[in-house]
Amino acid sequence: MLDILYLLAFGSSCSLICYSVEYLFERKSGIDRAVTFSVCLLWGIATLFLLYMAIGVYRSYPQFLYLSEPFELLLGPLMYYRFRLLLEGKIRFDRLAFFLFLPTALALAWFMPFFLLSPAEKLASVGFHNIRSALVRDIYLAIVDGQTPIFVLCVILFIAQVPKLLSAKGIRLMLSERLLVIYCLAWIAISIAGYVFLFLQQNAMIAVMIILANYMIIVSFRLDRKYSGYFLSIQKDASEVRYSRSMLGGIDTEAVMARLRELMELEETYLDAELSLPALAARLSIKPHQLSEILNRRLGSNFRAYVNSYRVRTAKRMLLDDERQSVLMIAFLSGFNSKNAFYAAFSKEEGMSPSDFREKARKHS
Repeated sequence: MLDILYLLAFGSSCSLICYSVEYLFERKSGIDRAVTFSVCLLWGIATLFLLYMAIGVYRSYPQFLYLSEPFELLLGPLMYYRFRLLLEGKIRFDRLAFFLFLPTALALAWFMPFFLLSPAEKLASVGFHNIRSALVRDIYLAIVDGQTPIFVLCVILFIAQVPKLLSAKGIRLMLSERLLVIYCLAWIAISIAGYVFLFLQQNAMIAVMIILANYMIIVSFRLDRKYSGYFLSIQKDASEVRYSRSMLGGIDTEAVMARLRELMELEETYLDAELSLPALAARLSIKPHQLSEILNRRLGSNFRAYVNSYRVRTAKRMLLDDERQSVLMIAFLSGFNSKNAFYAAFSKEEGMSPSDFREKARKHS
């Protein structure tokens, strides 16, 4: 039975590592792909090392002993920022990131002398019982046993950040999906249970926890796809909260520009054919003439040209991706309210008509 559990745990870890590579090709932002890839890859490797110790493979290959331990301290911070990405749609590494990632750097520096030992010396140091200094031994053990406490701490830190990131409406929306709430609670339970079983050296239950944890991570990214609309609504709320706070002291041009990009790129406001300067300014909580001045000074553009640049960009993608779609339909789908306006804006941006653009692309493909 134990051998079967080990085999299933090994398979789930390999599946997670393969999934990490697959996620690199997702149509997500670069930071999203980087964080998700790192979480999946690191977790998969960490669980393989758990099996390496539990099965006793380390006796034949002691050169790899404790090699993953310092890096496993990254799992908590990476999951924290993964949750922040789901909530906000983007993340900014600040002073907090320094403190979250500092334990990994310190642990790596502490373990370096151990990594330089010969395989025989490493094998003699399993459990660090042969280290005479109690302080040095305790620090090694604290690093080895510290992954789960840091992980749980990062989850708690994220939960504590939620009221600062979302409005009351956003929090209610987040709690409205019971499946996701249960999923988060299950994560905490599995983390704590895994830590207890690891401490008690219950190998069968360790294998079970590895299987559950690996597939919980894979499921989390499936949920990301299934509830994309749900997460987008939460990200909109977080963006509005962040923007409103930045505007408390008056007009913050940088905040306006950041919020404007979010409205265009995240919420795709430009697809509304009736979008006007006053309507967009209202979404930004500023006056129309202020928005017009910001666009002119920061981008050297006016409202119509700015919005049409996004519409033309979308139209170009549609012209190339779906050749069966008519040019007129693409004009309407990309936010233009007439064929003439579409042709004028497209020709101004590309120097040719939409039909010529499509035909040129077809000849070069």
